[in-house]
Amino acid sequence: MLAAMLAAMQAQRLPLAALALCVLLPRPAQAAAASAGLRFPKEQLTSTEPCFHQGRNATGQCRMLTTCPSALRELRNNMYPQLCGFVGRQPNVCCPEEDADNRVMATPRPGGVEPVEPVTCKQSLQQLQQQKQQWDSNRRYRPGDIARQKCREYVQYVCQEEPSAALMLGGTDVTDRCHYRVELISGGKQVDPMEFPHMVLLGYGARKQIDYACGGTLISPNFVLTAAHCQISRSSGLAVRWALLGALNRTAAPHPNASPQLLEVAEIITHPNYRSSLRYHDIALLRLQRPAVINDYVRPACLHTDSDGDPTGLNAIATGWGATGPSEDQSEHLLKVNLAVIPTDHCRSAINVTADSKLSRGIIDSQLCAGGASPKDTCPGDSGGPLQVPTNVDPYCQYRVVGLVSFGPPCGIGLPGVYTRVATYVHWIESVVWPQED
Repeated sequence: MLAAMLAAMQAQRLPLAALALCVLLPRPAQAAAASAGLRFPKEQLTSTEPCFHQGRNATGQCRMLTTCPSALRELRNNMYPQLCGFVGRQPNVCCPEEDADNRVMATPRPGGVEPVEPVTCKQSLQQLQQQKQQWDSNRRYRPGDIARQKCREYVQYVCQEEPSAALMLGGTDVTDRCHYRVELISGGKQVDPMEFPHMVLLGYGARKQIDYACGGTLISPNFVLTAAHCQISRSSGLAVRWALLGALNRTAAPHPNASPQLLEVAEIITHPNYRSSLRYHDIALLRLQRPAVINDYVRPACLHTDSDGDPTGLNAIATGWGATGPSEDQSEHLLKVNLAVIPTDHCRSAINVTADSKLSRGIIDSQLCAGGASPKDTCPGDSGGPLQVPTNVDPYCQYRVVGLVSFGPPCGIGLPGVYTRVATYVHWIESVVWPQED
């Protein structure tokens, strides 16, 4: 019976945006799983990874399905456990702590509807054509509608129609240019070329002496999304002037096939409610002097909207060139790390807001928190960079930016970081980036 359940879960994977990308089993579970014939990558044999179980409102650890009794009970009751991801072909689930509520609270499959399968490039392009026919520029749209439509249009940068050499009557093939990797990340890990093509490195000062100190996200060929406090360098007092796109290294030579684009910032647009004396509404848009050239190394990301659901409980991915520890220098290479998005109430109890004069209102709903598993964290130099979740369903091969690195306690000490919640500001972003369609 268990073998049949495992096969069913492998054949019917949930949408990738709903998978918490956790890692690693405890050593006893590793031994038990190894005796059952399961294999693990070497980097997944050293530590466990925390997760947050939404159904039980409790913390837990990602474990192999076969080692989590509550997940097995959920399967026997025709319910899907909360997935962290897959180790090879074996499901890795969020297993609540032993003292958590023992009730089974996973959501049953509604009306026998099976999970949505990831789409192919060709299917995604077909869906886009159908959506374009339904799109009416004269209609009044709700906040987030434009951002979601633009996200679907970005599929054209990934799935490209090209003349087919095999078809004699003028047909076309669809080339899949997806390079992102949905994997289990143990600690900070170097990013591969083309993996996060929306990442932007923000620079200050003269062209010959650029000081790169913040991150950002390309969200259209003309605009970069970042934190408002990144508009001015804390060390020099200079305004942000440069956006470096398509680069993995801050100072070293670029990847042989990459052609990094250094673009000047034409305009800094901070949110109208932002005040440098406070930590709220920490979000800004940078209009580029000229549009970015879109290619495999440079491509915009999507915005997470209210319609995309609450990201709490997901293990998102933070990317940046920040320091690798409290007393370390900034990383020369772009790094990525999994950070679980935790409930706001948990964050409020973890962070001492009374000690921070800039948090007069405490942690508010336009902010979100992630991390808290030492030593995995965002650090100085990561500011303004994205906290993102991958999606492979609607649309194909994209990242949705759920948060922007804003502030937090000293990094890597086991306390969560605070991020600007992007969904709160989508309507403002739409009005600036795509005003003709708003």
